[in-house]
Amino acid sequence: DDVVVSLDTHQRFHIAHGLFWVNPQGEHPTPFTMIKKEDVVSGAWRTTDPKWQAWGLEYCTALDEGTRSSLIIWPEHCLVGTDGHAVVDDVNAACQAWAGSRACAVEYVLKGNNALTEHYSAMRADVERPDDLRTHFNTALFERLCKAERVVV
Repeated sequence: DDVVVSLDTHQRFHIAHGLFWVNPQGEHPTPFTMIKKEDVVSGAWRTTDPKWQAWGLEYCTALDEGTRSSLIIWPEHCLVGTDGHAVVDDVNAACQAWAGSRACAVEYVLKGNNALTEHYSAMRADVERPDDLRTHFNTALFERLCKAERVVV
């Protein structure tokens, strides 16, 4: 038996949070704003830190060419060190009881902890970063889940 819990894990400065982007008036996008490649090219949105401008364009281009048509800005959520990053009390209690009854550890899989890409899935980021293997397909987790008798999501 294994228990694997995925944790959405973000910093305030994250590509899918408003703080990462700014418009010509100096305003950050509100939650649920959609940013497309054309918005970055036209200057409607640029990265708050200019060193990430090229990546912001590359990222939005990859989304446009992939399965998502645009970047969605989310409300800040699951910030490291906040209650929003914690496992819900009832689920956590069940996990801790399971670990205590078997004298073993719950495995926590962090996703979203690279501020430069969205990570909707525990399997891989929306746009992989060549410099961060955490954003690449998680083959070990995939193979482990494939061998499981039962997977509860």
